[in-house]
Formats: sequence, C-alpha cells, structure tokens
Amino acid sequence: VPRLDYSDGGCPSLLLEPTATNSLVQSNQFDTTWATSANIGLTSGQIGVGGSNNAWLVTRGSAFDNLYQPNSSFFTNTSTISIYAKANTYNFLRFAVAGASEQAYFNLVDGTLGINTSLISSYSQNMGNGWWRLSATFQNNSAAGIYVQPAPNDGGVGVGGTGSLYIQYAQLEAGSYATSYIKTVGTAQTRSADTANGAGNASTFND
Repeated sequence: VPRLDYSDGGCPSLLLEPTATNSLVQSNQFDTTWATSANIGLTSGQIGVGGSNNAWLVTRGSAFDNLYQPNSSFFTNTSTISIYAKANTYNFLRFAVAGASEQAYFNLVDGTLGINTSLISSYSQNMGNGWWRLSATFQNNSAAGIYVQPAPNDGGVGVGGTGSLYIQYAQLEAGSYATSYIKTVGTAQTRSADTANGAGNASTFND
C-alpha cells in the first residue's frame, strides 16, 4: 500500500523512505523505560496529534527536572531525536545529550529553534492544533542517553517553578534527519525501505 505525503500541501507525493530503526524501546509509554526526575509528573490519556488520545502531559516541579532515556548504545556518529510536542504552561522543550554538550531548545508557539550547542541540523513541522514534530540531529557516539525537558523560556531549563507541556511519539534513529514515526512497545523496531516497482519512468513523470 503506497504512503502519500501531504506535508507540502496541495497534491501529495509518494513517500519513499530508507530503512530506519527507532532505538527507543518505548516510543510512547513514558512511564516505563524512561527515567524521570523526582519532581516530574506524567499524566497519560491526553488529546494528541490528529485527535488521538494517547499523548502525555509532562509537569516539571523544579529546575533541571527531566525525562531521561539512558542507553549509550542508541547513539551512532550522527543521531536524530524527534518528538511531537505542544505547549501548555511552558512554551519550550529542550533536547540534551547526557554526558555531552549537545542541546537544542524549541519554541512550541511557533516551532522555531532557540539556543543550541553542537547541533548539526534541526527541523520542525506544524501538525495542527498546536502540535509540532521537532527533531534535532547531533554528532556524538559516547553519550550516556538523551534528555527531554520542559522549559519556561529559551535557555531556561535551570529556572525554578512549575510548568507543563504535552509530548507524544518519541524516536531516536541513526542518520541526519528524522524519518516517519516508528512505533515501539518493548523493543526497538526497524522499518524496511520503501520500494516502488513498475511505477513509470522519466517519460511518465517530469522533474
């Protein structure tokens, strides 16, 4: 069954992706293999992307509190972390590589990249209803894991106070960009490369 990509608006294009593996063993169950700081609260069953009901409200109770996915084996020389997120009382989300200097702040109001360090590239896609798919590509093969942190402002992960945002569908994969979401429940999952055979040639499709 062909997958169609409507992200550019108007006519869709055929989505053909290379093989990819989501190394996070729980892509959307943040109360299992994900570690949390003492003052992080998680509330499941929130309205998410496309009207789904499996998003999470993440509440931070003090400075530096975070969701943490420990595992150094996740990382290759170039790795891309992505997640769906929506502002609530906090408007910023921070990705950070544990044990290293790499970090990236994203504004959940307009999807823009804020303060960042050692970032190769970033991407944000407006998913509607306040939701963004955010991705950040880092180069680090000695990291101890990945942090996902609510922040009150750009660069403000260390600021005290209580605030929250929504998250859904996390992914960590080798490579320089985020591919479409790969669901995991307990183990890493690999999606095979898409192929199209007998689909025409240059005389059928112009450039």
